[in-house]
Amino acid sequence: MSGFKNRLTGLSILLLIFIRSMVLPLTYLEYRLNKDYIVEKLCENKFRPEMLCDGKCYLAKKLAQRQQQTTDTETIVFYKLLTTPIACPVQENYFFEPFFPLKQKAFHYQSPLTGRDFPIRIFRPPAEA
Repeated sequence: MSGFKNRLTGLSILLLIFIRSMVLPLTYLEYRLNKDYIVEKLCENKFRPEMLCDGKCYLAKKLAQRQQQTTDTETIVFYKLLTTPIACPVQENYFFEPFFPLKQKAFHYQSPLTGRDFPIRIFRPPAEA
């Protein structure tokens, strides 16, 4: 049952992310589908045809409004995430027992560059020929 809950939670989060990412493209789609209505009724520059606005003023307003809404909600969600206390269950008397027993192995390493005979091995008189 918990596997189903995890899948459902994951799918709902993916759906929310997908919807959130489609806000601006849907605004452009709305503009394209309703362009005639926007130019006739909602355009601020419809009485100034020399500007060649074609409802772009309305589109710019809508995009700015949607952008502001998403930033506001992101800020609120981020603030809530930062200020929400997280409660973790505390287990007392917890003892870690590994699956296999750990054995201490003696390890000894001596560098070949140390020791008493190191200078003798490097600095010796030349061999007589």
